[in-house]
Formats: sequence, structure tokens, C-alpha cells
Amino acid sequence: MEKKKKMIFVSAEQSRAQETIDLFKQIYDGTPKAYPNGYMLLFILLSEGQQPSPEFRSKVLFNHSQFLGDEAAFSFGGLQDLKTLIKLKNGTTVQLQTLLKSIPASKGMSRPQLFMQVEPNITGVVTMVTFQKIDSTHVIARQKLLESEIRQVIADGEEDKVFICDEDGLWYGGVNKTKTGRLLANQQADRSSLAYTKKLE
Repeated sequence: MEKKKKMIFVSAEQSRAQETIDLFKQIYDGTPKAYPNGYMLLFILLSEGQQPSPEFRSKVLFNHSQFLGDEAAFSFGGLQDLKTLIKLKNGTTVQLQTLLKSIPASKGMSRPQLFMQVEPNITGVVTMVTFQKIDSTHVIARQKLLESEIRQVIADGEEDKVFICDEDGLWYGGVNKTKTGRLLANQQADRSSLAYTKKLE
């Protein structure tokens, strides 16, 4: 996972430009609600004559940097595709990624949710999560509880949609940080590979 700005650039036919603008203003207005793919994005119009001021752009970048803060990360495997829809015990249906991002933080953490970002690694084998480095002790302590917490909120019979192998559940791996600040998961292909690496060590 890489520290970078999350942006989506959209173009539309001239005849449908206003319709597209109105739609995106309605969806991506920055208010607390359910967003597509679980990302709270803000729609900023870049058409000629309507570009935001340099001051506004600077403010957006500053707020983004403040949100990222000093990040730490780890990876875990054993999950199905993060876009898989999961039914919860309360009757709602959410993407697995949204479920993970909504896990509440432990008492004493700096952020309201346990994880800041939840993304698959480049090969899609493991899930990488980020959190504030000052919260590392709290987050690492939750690793042993994470699987049971997920099982407590999903509806009966949804286990196969969450875990690749219900019996194996989750397994954890490390993350390396490059000189440019990019986060890369350690190269374990699956749980057995991780266990073998630990045995060698």
C-alpha cells in the first residue's frame, strides 16, 4: 500500500456534463454516509472557469496529510475478495472491505476506527491495513481478537464469504517500507508459506 492521494478523474460527453456534475455533487459531497466502495470522497469540479483556488487545493492536501499522519501497517491473509458482499446479523449487507474499515478502535486510540486504510496487496493474496504508529500497541493487541470480532457481527452461514478457509481463519504477516515511503507486504503466498518461514527462522 502506498501513501498517495486517492483520486478519481471523470469525463463526460458535453451533452451530459451537467447531469454528471449534479450526480457527483449529490454522491460525493463529503458528508457522513455510505459511499461507493466505502471511500468518503469529495467531488471537486475542474471544468474551465470553475477550478478551485490554489488556497483551497492547498487546504485539501494539508487535510489529507494530517489524516495520514505517521502510519504503521501490517498484513493478514485468509480473506475472500474485499468487494464480496457480506450480510451482518443486524440485517444489513456491506462489502467485506467496509466491514473491516468500520471496526471500532480500542479505548485510548487516536482514531475512532481500528484501521485507517484496508486494501489488497498488489497480488491480491493478502490484505494490508494502516493505522497510526502511536496506536501500534493497541492495534497489535487486537490481532488475536480480530477474527472472533468479525465472526460475532456476520450473519450465520456467511463465513465462507469472509474466509477462504473457515477452519484456518486469519493469518498475519509483516510489511516492509521502501525508501520512498511505499508499503509492501512480505512475500508469503499463503498461510503454509508463512508457517514454513517461521519454522526456518
